[in-house]
Amino acid sequence: MTETQGWFIPLHEQDALAAMLRDEVPEIIDALAARIVSADGHRTRVDYRPRVTNGSDEQPLLYDDGAQEAADALADELAAWVRHTCEHRGIDYTGAWSPSGWAKWLADNVIALALTPGAEEAPAAIRQAVTMARRAARIPKRRTWGGSLEEAGATRLNARGLEALAREMGGDWAGITRRRVRTLHEAGLITPVDIDEGSDEQHQFAAGDVLAAHLQYPTRKRTA
Repeated sequence: MTETQGWFIPLHEQDALAAMLRDEVPEIIDALAARIVSADGHRTRVDYRPRVTNGSDEQPLLYDDGAQEAADALADELAAWVRHTCEHRGIDYTGAWSPSGWAKWLADNVIALALTPGAEEAPAAIRQAVTMARRAARIPKRRTWGGSLEEAGATRLNARGLEALAREMGGDWAGITRRRVRTLHEAGLITPVDIDEGSDEQHQFAAGDVLAAHLQYPTRKRTA
């Protein structure tokens, strides 16, 4: 648990976890469903391992249930943290009774999760289940940046783009979320370099300036 505010999940990890649950998990669940069931309602034959022996010839099983196993594991992980949070916080679950519903509920109630004893294990556990499900669904990890550190620093992005860039870069960039960018801006620590009037996130910042301010003025979690 952090030394401030009673968090069992740090603030920057709350943002990253909520973003993963809200943005990535529904896509992965849909992709898994497409691999498990084909258009005619039969299981998709995506792989022919493991094989079974029939006399002298090895015959493949009719389908690979890896996608189903990954979907079940992800669903179990999400449901477990929903149940854990509700039981400890005295909350009634009101979302849809499905993996997508559990993911949305956890994203919407990430603060309740973060204040629940034992929740410090949630980000890593959920991330592992998501990673396994992504692999089973055969969809690549999202990439938003392919350039160098220097090029990243010179890039002009709004708060949403900076959050995506930080997730991709990792390291010192960890913790740069939309909320963090807005906090730095409201505190006068970063100044917009451009205005995109056609976007709901109009202010654009130099990513290098945001990183410098982020490191120079740490969050309470880093101070603790």
